[in-house]
Parts: sequence; C-alpha cells; structure tokens
Amino acid sequence: MNTVYHEQQNVKLYCNSAKKLEDVSHFHSELEMVVCFSGKVNCFLNGRNFNLGEGDIVLVFPNQVHNYKMLEDGEFLIIKFYPEMLPNMKGFFKSYLPGRTKLNFSESDDFKELTYHFRKRYDAEQDNSASLLIGYLNMAMFYIKPLLEAKPIANISLDNFEKIRNYCIHNYRSKITLDILSKELHLSGQRISHIFNQNMRLTIPQYVNFLRVSEACQLLADTSD
Repeated sequence: MNTVYHEQQNVKLYCNSAKKLEDVSHFHSELEMVVCFSGKVNCFLNGRNFNLGEGDIVLVFPNQVHNYKMLEDGEFLIIKFYPEMLPNMKGFFKSYLPGRTKLNFSESDDFKELTYHFRKRYDAEQDNSASLLIGYLNMAMFYIKPLLEAKPIANISLDNFEKIRNYCIHNYRSKITLDILSKELHLSGQRISHIFNQNMRLTIPQYVNFLRVSEACQLLADTSD
C-alpha cells in the first residue's frame, strides 16, 4: 500500500508556482486548485487516474486523497485555500459533489484571461498577495462553478465509496467503527474496508483520526489569529 500523509498548512491561503508537482498521496482540509500552463502530469484523485496537460485545471475538494506523477516538467500554479475564504461558496463545498473535477481553459475564455492576468500580477505584487489571491479566487469560482456540474449530495445516488467517505466526514466527531458503518450503510465490514482501502489507500481509523486532527489544528489556527 502506498503511503498517504495528511497535509496540514499553517496558513489559510497558499499559492505557488512550480515546475513539478508532488508525487506523494495526501489529503487536506483545504480546497486545492492546480492550473497546468505547460507540461504533463498524471493525477490520481479519489481512485481515478487522468492526465493533465496544457490548459487543464483540476479542483480537489477537501479530504480527497490525491497525488501527481510527473510525465513532463512544465509550469504549474498551485493554490490551496479554506472554504471560509469564499463566504458565498462555503455551503456549496460542504453540500455538493462535483460531477467533474478536471476542466480546461477552452471552456471559459474569461477564466483563462483572469488566470493569466492574476499570475502576472501575483508575481509582481507580493506585498499585496493575500488580498489579490482572495479576489482572484472569488472571481475564478464564479466562472468555474457552472462547469463543475455539481449536484446536492442529498440528490445523488452515491456509490459505496462515497457513502463511506461522506459518513466519515459528517460523523467523525462521534465514534466510528466497522460495525457502525456496516449497520448504517448495509454493507459488510470486510466489504467496507476493501472499498475504502482501494480508493483512499489508508484505513478508515486513519482517515477519521486525520479528520479530527485537522479540525483541531484549524481551531488552534483560528484562535491564534
């Protein structure tokens, strides 16, 4: 089994340009947006593999295991941020699941122009980077949201993996065992373990513990602001 680590950012906003992306399976409580300006990379996200090339964008929702395997060095923009940074979208990220996570500049000229403009200004205005980044994210999500084909979780017939993951996300403050999951989801404990390990590359107790630690770290960060 590949190692998965829980990434904990000590800032609520993160933005960086890179020639390579990290080849380690991980997840975090922030959203992550990766823009590929050039190069090629294979992305693993929630049990699926797909390639990103020039003009492609991937949006990773909170607590989704993902990694990147470089196929060709290039130029990438990586942005991580808490949903709280976008007050008008906070409920969206908790209550909806995207039908798509891979997008392309060809689907929105406005988003493409905005992103290239942001990249140029961000490199030149480091002193004002936080407010510039928040402004960009609000505008970017305005263009991206319709492309995600997102649907309310309550209206989606979830596959077994998503049912397990969503139960953990919404109940991690309570006791979670295979027996409890089995009764709630009407699946055998062995089946639940197999499905979860296959998609997340870690055990359910590890995932639940990571969710609890993540919340504790976020609360500590909020009280220190």
